[in-house]
Amino acid sequence: MKISTKGRYGLRAILALARHGDSLVSLSNIAQEENLSLNYLESIFSQMKRADLVTGVTGAQGGYRLAQKPSEITAYRVLHVLEGNMSITEQKSSMPPIRQYLTKHVWTIIDGKVEQILHRVTLQDLLNLAQGKDEV
Repeated sequence: MKISTKGRYGLRAILALARHGDSLVSLSNIAQEENLSLNYLESIFSQMKRADLVTGVTGAQGGYRLAQKPSEITAYRVLHVLEGNMSITEQKSSMPPIRQYLTKHVWTIIDGKVEQILHRVTLQDLLNLAQGKDEV
């Protein structure tokens, strides 16, 4: 499973948003809290808004908030919106036998296990862990 900087920053940013509950939060606030580039966050939040993960309000008192409860948004959904295909497996039609074997018996299994975990973990789970309340 490949997760780029965009995916890691996006997950951090949406968790920062979730920490604020239903309040509107500006991207500059999130950028400062998480020490992230404001320009990069604008790109990330544009994608998350198109995918209905967040809603935005324009104006002086505007900002972003989650479009759903943190318990309804999975880590997989966030990462899939930002990353697309995260598989570590190669999708080539002709591979040497050892690569075919590794793809079928190692890499595909690892991809599946990581995907299962990401589907199971919600933003609420991650907030709870960050607050020392729970285990995932």
